[in-house]
Amino acid sequence: MNYNTNGCFLQTGEFKNKSILFFGPEEKTAYKNNKQKLGADWYYYDNKRNPLTYNFNSNGYRCSHSHPDDYDEYFLAIGCSNTLGAGVHEQHRYSNIIESNTKIPTFNLGYSGGSALYVFYNISYFLSCNVKPPKCVFIQWPQAMRYSIITDYGIDRIGIHNSNSKEKEKLARSWFEVHPTSMHESSKFSYYTTRSLLEHANIPSVHIADNINFYKDALPWRGIDMARDLAHLGIKSHQRIADMILDQL
Repeated sequence: MNYNTNGCFLQTGEFKNKSILFFGPEEKTAYKNNKQKLGADWYYYDNKRNPLTYNFNSNGYRCSHSHPDDYDEYFLAIGCSNTLGAGVHEQHRYSNIIESNTKIPTFNLGYSGGSALYVFYNISYFLSCNVKPPKCVFIQWPQAMRYSIITDYGIDRIGIHNSNSKEKEKLARSWFEVHPTSMHESSKFSYYTTRSLLEHANIPSVHIADNINFYKDALPWRGIDMARDLAHLGIKSHQRIADMILDQL
């Protein structure tokens, strides 16, 4: 298992200390196609005058904050690519909106393709590190059909539609065929165990999910617009989630 430099969050490994404009050639191609289809009135049309850059820190997160002990109080947001803010500028993410409204630093641990198990891994390790606890934890629960593993360079992902290689997607599909309920069971275990860990640590938490039939007692959210990639939450959707969480504080 590989940990980051400050010792309280797991590394994601893939984009540490990098700045990128697109997650890969497929996203870049899709952007060019969307420009032609949506025209000059599209908010993301001019990527030179309005650049969307993903800046990742030494831990592999799209987050400008370093260590929790640097702050008197802070929030922690964790989830998949929707929390990372895929396809939107940083200032439009729900975590940044919350930070702007409360003036409380908000760590963003969003991870593209992240699973419920990823959330459990990171929160359980974080709680073992004896650092100053956050004022509240915001968890955007990912799709249940995902899985995460620990590698030599940190967290990695395996999912039927969310792996970062065809080999891992093939592995996920073969695994699912043999154990059709395993990913669901892993996600359900991660959800309830993470909630229990935070409760026992006396750390308030807000849970949101787009499948509340699976993630019982989580707040429901639905996207009302789309990001630059036309696949993730857009600006209005992030604002709605931020308002939902702010109402709980």
